[in-house]
Amino acid sequence: MDAFIRILVVVIGSVISFTSHSIALEKSVILLPPQADGFSETEIYLLEGALVEGLSANVVVYSGQDVRDTIQKSFAETECSVEKCMNNLAIEYNAELVADFTLVRKEDVLLISLRIENVVTSRNLLTRVITCERCDATQLVKKAKSVAFHAGRELKSSFKTDNRIQQGRPSVVIDNHINSINNLLDSY
Repeated sequence: MDAFIRILVVVIGSVISFTSHSIALEKSVILLPPQADGFSETEIYLLEGALVEGLSANVVVYSGQDVRDTIQKSFAETECSVEKCMNNLAIEYNAELVADFTLVRKEDVLLISLRIENVVTSRNLLTRVITCERCDATQLVKKAKSVAFHAGRELKSSFKTDNRIQQGRPSVVIDNHINSINNLLDSY
């Protein structure tokens, strides 16, 4: 009976190890509320929707009112610096990446910026700045969606490369667990 319990513990440990690693394989991004001075709430809402649609084609996106509420709650803390608040977001959503979208109007030109940063390492992973001359709302939404889509695709492809490098380690551990279980079972 003791041997059966040991085998069961090893199998359950292997499954938990494999499952937790598999969950970590999915790339997640927290989209901060877009910064767009001089634009209506409706326009900002449409921009946020376009960004979510573009990014979510390649990565998991956390956005909207839930993120806004978490940010407000985090900044309400007495000792919350920007860095600490971003770390609180990362912990809350179990996501290291934060996307920051800024829209600035300079006469007839719109400057569109998307920056994605790893808040744990404080490393800027990606920055895209494009311009749009005499843009109407439709063109702006299309450009925002396109910038977000390409940024998400770049993140996804870089993550796959990183994953291939790291993937050998967990699979070796799992193979060793399976071999140990097989050897244990063969000994009976």
